[in-house]
Amino acid sequence: SELTKKLENKESLKDVKGLSFRDNGEVIKNEKRELIKDLDNLPFPARDLIPLKKYVPSAEQYRRKPVTNLMTARGCPYNCLFCPSLGFDKYRRRSPENVMKEIKHLVKDYGVREIYFFDDTFTISKEWVMKFCDLLLNEKLDLIWTVNARANTVNYEVLAKMKEAGCWKLWFGLESGVQKNLDTLNKRITVEQARNAVKICRKLDLEVEASFILGIPGETYKEALQTINFAKEIGVDYAQFFPLTPLPDTPLGNNIDKYGRILISESKYYNETMVVFTPYSMTSEELKKLIPLAYRSFYIRPSCILHHLKKIRSFEDIRRYFRGALTLFSM
Repeated sequence: SELTKKLENKESLKDVKGLSFRDNGEVIKNEKRELIKDLDNLPFPARDLIPLKKYVPSAEQYRRKPVTNLMTARGCPYNCLFCPSLGFDKYRRRSPENVMKEIKHLVKDYGVREIYFFDDTFTISKEWVMKFCDLLLNEKLDLIWTVNARANTVNYEVLAKMKEAGCWKLWFGLESGVQKNLDTLNKRITVEQARNAVKICRKLDLEVEASFILGIPGETYKEALQTINFAKEIGVDYAQFFPLTPLPDTPLGNNIDKYGRILISESKYYNETMVVFTPYSMTSEELKKLIPLAYRSFYIRPSCILHHLKKIRSFEDIRRYFRGALTLFSM
């Protein structure tokens, strides 16, 4: 709001904390802004300013429309090598009651039938999740939802409660099937925890999407293949494979020479899909081959295709899978 007021009055931006901008070609970085500690004081997003129903997630991330995103927290208490959401002191969360107020607003005013909770890790606090699920169950809303989670923050009790309250899918950042590579990323999970989290989800009939990183410092081509096979072996429903990207102000981005080589320096390509970095343990040619190989190896399997065909329940499901197939074969 300070920025908009300065622009309206054609005043200098140099005293607005938290801004970075160009002034006659010079990059100006202002003093950092203090974090907002009580997120309950923030207004809800002004969704009336956008055509909400025209926004649709990727094919595997929703079942029903209208669907929207919602955030219950900011930051993450973990410190992964590649991630900009760092530090326990930066983690803040809204109250379950405040989140429920926004959910009821979405259902009543926009007819929303599904929500993707876009927090870095929805399952940080067992107590928070259990209380939220109880509130949601008490409202008896026609609502389903999905979340991002960590393998070391879930158990059967929590996941069963989430399932009861309408959750149908979790996204885990599993990253690797090789323990030494997880340790390099400072992921603070084990391969066994990853395997167990997926096992519990399958027992509860919760779908699982997992992300994996290829091109980890010290990772060999052979180990990357182990990770691809791990994704298939543990039985996740969907897998995403990303090349490691040295984002600014991350432990990786601040120490690139320690870990590998930059292939492309233009920031517009730092989108976590382009191969812009390669570790010393792997060639760029190997890494560029691995991404499409991973997707085709995972999805073009008779067992995977049959698994998804069995889950088709509506014309919307057919449309979602068709969109996903087009993406796969365009790689």
